[in-house]
Amino acid sequence: MTDLVQELLELEDVKVIGYKIENDAIYIQVESTKSEIPCKKCGKLTKPKGAGKEIQLRHLAVLGKASYITIRPKRGICENCDDHPTTTQSLEWYEPNGRHTKYFEDHLLFSLINSTVSDVSMKENVGYDAVEGVLNRRIDHQINWKKNKVIGLLGIDEISL
Repeated sequence: MTDLVQELLELEDVKVIGYKIENDAIYIQVESTKSEIPCKKCGKLTKPKGAGKEIQLRHLAVLGKASYITIRPKRGICENCDDHPTTTQSLEWYEPNGRHTKYFEDHLLFSLINSTVSDVSMKENVGYDAVEGVLNRRIDHQINWKKNKVIGLLGIDEISL
């Protein structure tokens, strides 16, 4: 059954090691299959040294139920740097200090089309500040005029003013 859950998740570099269904949500425990842990200072590969603290990330719904991914990221110690810092492994599908997977954040942003932060917050059972935080982190608030050489058509109405 964990193979089916693995297939439904579509996450890279992890293996499902367990799951439970509780209170209309699915809690999925995964472990990293990636062995490399680059040092946060010098970028060279570190020597494995256990795992960090467990983190839980909100993910896309699975079979109509909210899903949460639990992972204990691998840690490594750098033997190349003088102070031998430890580094926690980070995978592509989540931000190290985030509370959601990037896929769930994409879903929240897509849900904001023709909707409000408050509506999305209620529909997805996520705090208002969390939705607003995703919006602020992932959407540029400034225009990079160096990238935009020509403006083809510009429409302005009284609402945009």
